[in-house]
Amino acid sequence: MGRDKASLPIDGVPMAERIALALGGLPVTVLGRSAIEGFDFLPDAEEFQGPAVALSRAKPKRELVFVVACDLPRFDARIVALLESHLGGSEAAVPLVGGKLQPLCALYRERAFERLIGCRSMMAWLDRLNVVAVEESEIWKEGIDPASLRGANKPSELG
Repeated sequence: MGRDKASLPIDGVPMAERIALALGGLPVTVLGRSAIEGFDFLPDAEEFQGPAVALSRAKPKRELVFVVACDLPRFDARIVALLESHLGGSEAAVPLVGGKLQPLCALYRERAFERLIGCRSMMAWLDRLNVVAVEESEIWKEGIDPASLRGANKPSELG
């Protein structure tokens, strides 16, 4: 993108802030390079090492933790309730969009974070967990466009 995706404006609001605000009353801790006023912040200890390394420093304060990337321009917060309804006894509920799991828009149990230590990628972490995949058909049933759960990597994907 040529610059920090979190700060890219969507409808005049930086993308990361827009996502944090969409989560309403849920507790939000921003993990990354820049804090967002009004939200807890955990700075990246090792920039450019990826989300798994950054998340391995997180110490969840609740039984359920929703993890979301900063680059979802059409993020729909209703996904949190849908994932919780599918979680059951699993350690994670993860959307399956376009045949790919979306670990950066997923709900995790607190105990799952113990298994993150030493993982260098989100997919390696998922391989260690008991995961329930939430299919696109289930996402559509809730009126959520599955495309809202995928990150933007090109300017054309921002709209």
